[in-house]
Amino acid sequence: MIFQINVMRLKIVIADADANRRRTAAERIPANAEIRECSDSVQLLQIVREEHPAVVVIGTLHRGPTEVLEAAHSIRNVQPTAKVILIADFTSEAIAIGALRAGVFEYLKGPVDPHEIEEAVSRAVPHDDGASDGFEDLVGVSQAIRDAKSLIQKIAPLNSTVLITGESGTGKEIVARLIHQHSRRSQARFVCVNCAALPDSLVESELFGHERGAFTGAVTRQTGQVQNAHGGTLFLDEIGDMSPMAQSKMLRALEQHEIQPLGGVKPIPVDVRLITATHCDLESLIIKKVYKNENFE
Repeated sequence: MIFQINVMRLKIVIADADANRRRTAAERIPANAEIRECSDSVQLLQIVREEHPAVVVIGTLHRGPTEVLEAAHSIRNVQPTAKVILIADFTSEAIAIGALRAGVFEYLKGPVDPHEIEEAVSRAVPHDDGASDGFEDLVGVSQAIRDAKSLIQKIAPLNSTVLITGESGTGKEIVARLIHQHSRRSQARFVCVNCAALPDSLVESELFGHERGAFTGAVTRQTGQVQNAHGGTLFLDEIGDMSPMAQSKMLRALEQHEIQPLGGVKPIPVDVRLITATHCDLESLIIKKVYKNENFE
């Protein structure tokens, strides 16, 4: 059985009627976050409802403080875990009380320095979230992050193969390490292989090892990464970039539960759990390849 985890970026929404203010705020958001911008409460609530952002920064909207406070109230009902940061150009006791009742996480009086926005967002993102349960490296409070943690906890004790998908920089290796750390193999090694940097000429040597004298330049015996991961977890990063030839050799090793180093005489039994990751849409690539073969191109 193969499980698939889709890792998503931390999402932050910036709502302001002024494009320049949105741009200024966006420049202070952490680089590892996915930023969505909008100019009114209708767009804002649609984004919150569909994408479950972790943080929402609200500035000045078209209808003034009334629209801002209404939006904050609605966000609390739609996405209770979202942290709302309110930036008010014109403050009053009524606005402050309204923000408090709306459950606003932080209330900034405008005009604000860009660093204030950066610090407020940093406080809103719980960097120690999940520290008590071993998930301190997986930062975020969105529904997608919570779903990922829940799935990791469910599949970690199993021995199933896992495919992790997501854009570059979303933390796919972090998820792989968490699965290993929460598994029965946690006391053994976690071995990472970057498939994108693995040319066909070195596949067998890198994965399965070689004996001394197996080929020109093999002056010493080398243990392969599959054998290094024996009893533990083998993480093949960017599996979508591995050539078909390399994939076929890896598949045979996994099916037979044994490898044979280059120049070796006897096969070596191995027991590894396989976790893979890719930024590619593998399904689309497979479909394109099928069509290509059907068209004899």
